[in-house]
Amino acid sequence: MFEAMKRILGFSGKRSLDAASTGRRFEGAGRIHNVNSEIFNGAHSIRARSRHAAMNNPWVSAGVSALVGSVVGSGITPTPRHPAPAIRDALTKAWVRWTDEADIGGRMSLEGLQALVARGIAVDGEAFVRMRVMPEGLRLEMIPPEQVPTDHHVNLANGGMIRAGVEIDVDGRVAAYHIRPTSLTDPLAVLAVNPVRIPASEVCHVYEILSPGQIRGIPRLSTVLLRSLDLDGYEDAVLMKARISNLLTGFITDQDDGAGGTEIISTTMEPGAMVKLPPGADVTFSTPPDAGSNYSDFVRNHLRAISSGLGVTYEQVSADFSSTNYSSSRAAMVEHRRKVEQLQYGVMIYQFLRPVWRRWLNVAVLMGDVPSSALDEPDADFMTAKFEHADPKAAVESEVAELEAGLKSRTQSAAERGIRIEDLDAQIAADRVREKSLGLTFASKPVQPQTPNTPHL
Repeated sequence: MFEAMKRILGFSGKRSLDAASTGRRFEGAGRIHNVNSEIFNGAHSIRARSRHAAMNNPWVSAGVSALVGSVVGSGITPTPRHPAPAIRDALTKAWVRWTDEADIGGRMSLEGLQALVARGIAVDGEAFVRMRVMPEGLRLEMIPPEQVPTDHHVNLANGGMIRAGVEIDVDGRVAAYHIRPTSLTDPLAVLAVNPVRIPASEVCHVYEILSPGQIRGIPRLSTVLLRSLDLDGYEDAVLMKARISNLLTGFITDQDDGAGGTEIISTTMEPGAMVKLPPGADVTFSTPPDAGSNYSDFVRNHLRAISSGLGVTYEQVSADFSSTNYSSSRAAMVEHRRKVEQLQYGVMIYQFLRPVWRRWLNVAVLMGDVPSSALDEPDADFMTAKFEHADPKAAVESEVAELEAGLKSRTQSAAERGIRIEDLDAQIAADRVREKSLGLTFASKPVQPQTPNTPHL
């Protein structure tokens, strides 16, 4: 009966969807059942290999630097939303002062910490930043991911659980992080056996969430590690082949078997030298194969794959602009910016800068650095660094058109350039006063709006 029904329905036993079929081409595929179990088991190895590639492979290093530069640039800065201009000005000035003191170790500014977090996303898959309230104010402490052990799993009596050092309550919310006091990378440290519980409100865990319920991060380099390893191996093989091919070898043949006997003839070959051979002797040379005839194409294809996996352009990784024109460059940069903005607003700002701003504001109010009325509107808008344009003149004309059309504010335009609008206006006013007092006049030509046919990036 069942066989008859299969014939009626046209079921032949072969799956009609190729992606669901089995066979040699799908061997090893489809084995990832749970992203967390894969991360727990492989995080240490992937992180170590990613760090090695980022430190030793020049292409990977260039790609990581390009991603960090695009995401952070000169720094992502907040613009307070408070309606009172005096409060906004006080908040901005206090924040700017604090950014130079944000690092608990005093080695970098907040912009440097932002770059370190972005690099952690690419290389380590995640970054942990602890917000510590010190007598002098809020300070940020970068915690190496290995100090949050991926093998620390506990089922708690209150119904919660600890998975890979992350404590999750019964409602699925992150309650705390269990962090070792010392780093595994310190060869002289005495490692503590038991991690210390730190409330989640004091820790920023920054990582790209690629799957629902994902607890720890996956390095962006994980998708390109094999490619970079293949490229390294190929370049080593081509180099060795080139060295061997340059070892020119000559073979002397004795036609009458009497020229040299069993003695090996050794002759130094120099440019322009005339070498006399014994009677009846002839010389032939080895013809080694060409070393790396397809080298450029192979390397270019692999670099494109590495660039795509990291989310940067091929030109940023290779510094090769030989086949680039304006249209292709513009298309690549537009797509690159979309990916970068997704990382900026979905990860860097939401998981890192927004919690830091709120904690800093509360501490600043308690320490009297800003008025308590600042808490009436505690939120801020974060402005990312402005991308450079291929045609600066066209870019300025386009921006002026947006300002005149009311599609953009001067505050936003100044913030994208890393300038406070209050400082900009004060400087312009001071320039006007000084010019007038000195009797100086400068011709100024109004910028015309950009025409629709003017290309710009």
